[in-house]
Amino acid sequence: MNKRRIMIALSESKRGGPYISHKRIMESDLKEKFQFIPWYTPRIRKILSPNYIFKFRKFAKKNKPDVIHISGLQLEGFLLVLICRIVFGRKFPILLAIRGSSKEAAHINKIYKNLIQIAEIITIKLATISYAVSKYV
Repeated sequence: MNKRRIMIALSESKRGGPYISHKRIMESDLKEKFQFIPWYTPRIRKILSPNYIFKFRKFAKKNKPDVIHISGLQLEGFLLVLICRIVFGRKFPILLAIRGSSKEAAHINKIYKNLIQIAEIITIKLATISYAVSKYV
């Protein structure tokens, strides 16, 4: 039986809640049903570089995922979803895990919160499927 191939985004820093959550998914009993392909993502400023986009395209074509799994509505999630759509259009479904919203942070000014909200809406619309990790989210 061929396992469905899921390319799953992991932070190159190997830290943080989304990294731990995705590692747990990859190490769970789901590995019997799916083949997880770790996709290590760099810091935000490197994501939009032509060099990174070229490397991502080559990596994805080599691994031929059935699904791409990305975490978060923050800037990184927005950029990763955007790159997937620019490079591949609708070829691969994107599964988006929503863990919260940056616009709820108290230290962010109102203009920036409005920009974040627009980016979050675009991120959700560009994803094929979104799921939240709690009822609050």
